Amino acid sequence: MTSLFEGLIQNIPAIFYRCACDENWTMHFLNEAILKLSGYPASDFIENSVRTYTSIIHPDDVAYVDVSANAAVKQHEAWSLEYRIINRSGEIKWVSEIGMGTYSAAGEVEFLDGFIVDITERKKLKDDVEKTRESLTDSEIFFHTLMQSAVDPIIVISQKGIIEEFNLAAQSVFGYQAEEVVGENVSILTPLEHAVKHDGYLQRYLETREARIIGIGREVQGKRKDDSLFPMHLSISEIETVGGDSRFAGIVRDLTEEKRLEVELAKAHKMEAVGQLAAGIAHEINTPTQFIGDNLHFLTDAFKELSELARLSNQLVEKFQSGEAPDELFQKLGAQIDSADLQYLLEDIPSSLDESSDGVSRISEIVKAMKEFSHPGGKTKECVDLRVMIESTLVVARNEWKYVADVETEFESDLPLVDCYPGEINQVFLNIIVNAAHAIESKQKSEGRSEKGVIQIKAFKEGECVVVAISDSGCGIEEQHVGKVFDPFFTTKEVGKGTGQGLSMAYMTIVDKHKGKLGVESVVGEGTTMSIKLP
Repeated sequence: MTSLFEGLIQNIPAIFYRCACDENWTMHFLNEAILKLSGYPASDFIENSVRTYTSIIHPDDVAYVDVSANAAVKQHEAWSLEYRIINRSGEIKWVSEIGMGTYSAAGEVEFLDGFIVDITERKKLKDDVEKTRESLTDSEIFFHTLMQSAVDPIIVISQKGIIEEFNLAAQSVFGYQAEEVVGENVSILTPLEHAVKHDGYLQRYLETREARIIGIGREVQGKRKDDSLFPMHLSISEIETVGGDSRFAGIVRDLTEEKRLEVELAKAHKMEAVGQLAAGIAHEINTPTQFIGDNLHFLTDAFKELSELARLSNQLVEKFQSGEAPDELFQKLGAQIDSADLQYLLEDIPSSLDESSDGVSRISEIVKAMKEFSHPGGKTKECVDLRVMIESTLVVARNEWKYVADVETEFESDLPLVDCYPGEINQVFLNIIVNAAHAIESKQKSEGRSEKGVIQIKAFKEGECVVVAISDSGCGIEEQHVGKVFDPFFTTKEVGKGTGQGLSMAYMTIVDKHKGKLGVESVVGEGTTMSIKLP
């Protein structure tokens, strides 16, 4: 196991060491990565056999390294240093060192462990950037000033993905100071799963010129200095320099507040829809409640009549058992049978019970549908059966369509479950179904007719997607308006019938949030079909 560990250490490009806490930093262990950095083999430094590690530290930095490391050792803390060394060829190299002490039970330092990384290229790039800034032309100074004063974060990177410019707005959004990120790979501003692929994205674009985000822009996640993630819209443009190398300027728009408002708007819209449906739902519940109440009153009266018949029948049996002539009781019983209309009760009580049972089932169905429709949903998607969701929405919206249309459903029997946000998809179904009912009602009024229209809902597979098509026989949409139906606040309904938010919210839900498609086909006077395609 020891040889395996040593083999791994020897093949890591960073320099690992264990040394004494003395003026020469006497090395007890040093891997062979030191050879590439210094030009000297590790064996030269072990126990100071040929040279000390201090001997290759730049003379101007020896005191800094010694004081900083010793101060950390005294505090039992780790240290992080950047300093220069001079290699065998006389070249100056910049290194970054992180180390910490190992202490005895008495608190005495026994030895120091750490690693050293060559940061010469990074330092050179930072120096180049500073020199470039010092030699800026007037136009470049103007550009730099303009970029710094922009309200949106702007980040300029090289074709290798190294950050060269980081404006004030970017510093505010990401939480880094410019000097902390200039010279670093831009992947530090992205989540880990994207960071490891970022350089590959750039290289593929430079080789193929196939733009997946460059020149297009899209919504992605950014990572702040505190490692928190946030939604942002990123637009990237390629900048060709005089030397022919490409640079890329990214303009970021923080979507955190926008997303929060979207959630609040969606909640408000849903509550508005529920509020508009409340009267209809109350009516739907009130109708079975009324006939259940009527049946209960009837059954209460019937019970009184039958109780009296049972009482007289018991008395008659007792008279027979005692040998008395029950003529008077026979007369009373006959009169009670006539008064109670026993034949009517025997025929009507079962139907009243059945009707009441149906009413309870109807109320239960409405409450269950309302519960499913009002499901708040979570931050994660759920696999759901769209057929169940459509049926629930139809129940909730029944009072909106039952007077103006008949609803026909046609669902494929083997329809797969769909991974989605159920509450938001329910809202989309509701918006479209209510719009369909309003379109049919509008056509009835304009034509002066009372015949019911038809709302047809189909659900079927199409490749790797599930499609829900909702068609109506309503008034249709004018051709010049079809392209605007998903715009916020656009509506063709009369005042008080809609806010113009329903279909724009539906579009955001289906296209932006679920990466699906929402289409519309319409013929004036014949009707409209809204197609929802979900992956």
